Amino acid sequence: MYLFPVLLIFYFGYGKLNIQASAIALFCILLLSKAVYTAYVTGSGLFSTLTFSNEWMMIAIIPLLYLYNGQRGRKSRFNKYLFYVIYPIHLWILMIMRFILIGQS
Repeated sequence: MYLFPVLLIFYFGYGKLNIQASAIALFCILLLSKAVYTAYVTGSGLFSTLTFSNEWMMIAIIPLLYLYNGQRGRKSRFNKYLFYVIYPIHLWILMIMRFILIGQS
């Protein structure tokens, strides 16, 4: 549900970086205000509401939009398979750390 507006922003703002960044920021501010209003109306804590209604954190992609130069990165066999290896390994490391710190529950 939240990705459809983002899809429209990137589709209609293609090639217009400032429009994309402004629209994403506005959308995230609307999502944040909705989450704060929900926390206020329901009486639940703001922290718990923002933890589970975290779509407003898409605002963090704006710096990455400005860093992208429109060119594809270096193409090598190492770069291609690096992410296929790093992702599962980091999940295993996080799981092991959880078992060490919290225990098996």
